[in-house]
Amino acid sequence: MRWREVIAQPYLRAMIAIGLWDATVASLAYLVVLPLLALTIHPLFLLGYLVDLPAIAIPVIAKGVQRGELARVLVSLPCFLLMRLVNAVFMLKAVWAEFVVGRPLLVYEKGH
Repeated sequence: MRWREVIAQPYLRAMIAIGLWDATVASLAYLVVLPLLALTIHPLFLLGYLVDLPAIAIPVIAKGVQRGELARVLVSLPCFLLMRLVNAVFMLKAVWAEFVVGRPLLVYEKGH
């Protein structure tokens, strides 16, 4: 399905808009808002970085126990925090390129 056909469908258009909004706002909060609040108001705002972890950890740990891979799951969970940071940077870079600079991201280059 081409993008014009997707955008023409109200439900898909709404899901794309919601996902884009959520990813952009969450990335801005993660990279800009939380550090500014921690610096200007109180360092306890840095605890906001741990909010994502339980949302991911609980179902992943449950599945890890079920599969007998609890140790592997526990070792990999800290990587989530790093990947959250990296994904936030890439998301904001893509939004900037697409909507501010006007350079569309038309080609997906895996591993580059």
